[in-house]
Amino acid sequence: MTIKYENLHQDTEAVRRTAYEFLGLNPQTARPLDSRESRTAAGHAEEDPTCFFRKGQVGDWENYFCDAT
Repeated sequence: MTIKYENLHQDTEAVRRTAYEFLGLNPQTARPLDSRESRTAAGHAEEDPTCFFRKGQVGDWENYFCDAT
């Protein structure tokens, strides 16, 4: 199963439901985690380029890639 970050932001519930079904779980009984404390919420309040957890902005990867490579 492939989950694109852009799709997750666009329609979180549909992607979550598809993932649960792929795993053989009932989406109706699954309890979603969506909090800053558990780092399961999309994005972060501030960006720290040295941190593993990036800011979580859709398309931000384009700022770090160029045609020269």
